[in-house]
Amino acid sequence: MRYKNMFTAYSIEIAAGVIIILLIYFIDPNLIFLLSLFALRPLLLEKIEISLEDKFWCVSYEIGKYSLIATSFVIIILFLINEFLIDTSSINSESLIILSSIVPLYLLIHGITGLIFYKSGKLNNSSV
Repeated sequence: MRYKNMFTAYSIEIAAGVIIILLIYFIDPNLIFLLSLFALRPLLLEKIEISLEDKFWCVSYEIGKYSLIATSFVIIILFLINEFLIDTSSINSESLIILSSIVPLYLLIHGITGLIFYKSGKLNNSSV
């Protein structure tokens, strides 16, 4: 199954990623449980059937691959900044915040990457 309106699906990913990251950083790292609300997305958005020969599978694999690479770079940069540039005595709490925000960060980057592919037309040209 694929969402009929991919722009809305990726926009929801971006919004959920930003909101959850902000809540984790400014309120409490234990608010990662709010990510479970993202599971409501399939109930809210209309889906369409896709065939096994559809180009959408290749494009979604590319989106996931690029998102994972970008997320890895962002995590490495955050840890380097945390380790070398920020002098904090509570290093454990900073690491907990960074670790708690990995999944919402991936969600945010996956939404951005999906919108880039959608706007470039690679996602629109898949035969459904």
